[in-house]
Amino acid sequence: MGSEDAEVMLPTGVNKTQPDVELPIKAFYIGNQINFATMAAEYPHAAVPLSSRVKSGDSLIIILSALDPPPVPRDDPGRYVVVFRYGAVVCFNLSLKEIEETLEIARRFTQHAYKSATTDDYRVVVRPSLEPWSSFNGDFVVLRRMDVNNLRVISSVLGQTVALYHYEQQVETMLEMFSDLNAQTEQTGNFKMTKKQLFQLVAQLNKMMVDIVTKIGLLKRSDTAWNYAQYGQVWEGLRADFELEQRFEAMDYKLELIITQAKFYMEILQNRKSDTLEWIIILLIGAEICVSVFDMATRVS
Repeated sequence: MGSEDAEVMLPTGVNKTQPDVELPIKAFYIGNQINFATMAAEYPHAAVPLSSRVKSGDSLIIILSALDPPPVPRDDPGRYVVVFRYGAVVCFNLSLKEIEETLEIARRFTQHAYKSATTDDYRVVVRPSLEPWSSFNGDFVVLRRMDVNNLRVISSVLGQTVALYHYEQQVETMLEMFSDLNAQTEQTGNFKMTKKQLFQLVAQLNKMMVDIVTKIGLLKRSDTAWNYAQYGQVWEGLRADFELEQRFEAMDYKLELIITQAKFYMEILQNRKSDTLEWIIILLIGAEICVSVFDMATRVS
């Protein structure tokens, strides 16, 4: 990432005499794999000039306000949309109608859109008089200014947290399934699950971990945070606020429990198959003995 990104200013300006400006944020995880290059071409040109699109390797920033030079009127703090290839959409300062329209457009270019999107809310307060670069205050972050790099860092963490929440729900569903399976086995001494279903479950678990680590990049440090110390502070503070590392560790522990359960039931199914094969062999041997005895009796008579 070039150093010129740090110089790109968004319409919140830098005049220290200006009052605070608040930007509400709503993040959504709508599906798997968004083709944001095609989405950018299809987005309403009247609202989003071509010059107001900022692309990187895995994301697209759409600026819905004109990039006027500062000072900028304080009644226009800016409206932005950040779309991530892995399926997250983060909206800054958009009305409910604009959010609905944005999500509708994004779903059209999503490879596999989910019926219900996981979502989360956050706030950014831009305070030009702030002495440090950033400050965290409960459920919002205070910034000295809003620029493209801050936009990237904040949206990356918000996108990751809603994606992680989606996978956390899937893991909880799997745990409930195995809890019911254990209760059924305890009561009846038997269970109803095929080897194919267990294989599919293990494959789903493996895919989930690959997606979290590679596609979403949950364990990867943001390039912007790596290149600029001030943005690194924002990135680390947001990750601490949303407890991304702790949540990932908790989910990883639950996945290990699920894998252990799956292996247990796969061993039972394998033993069942071995028992069946043993009985088949016994029956075949018994049949062969019967045939031999009948043949010998026939010859004697």
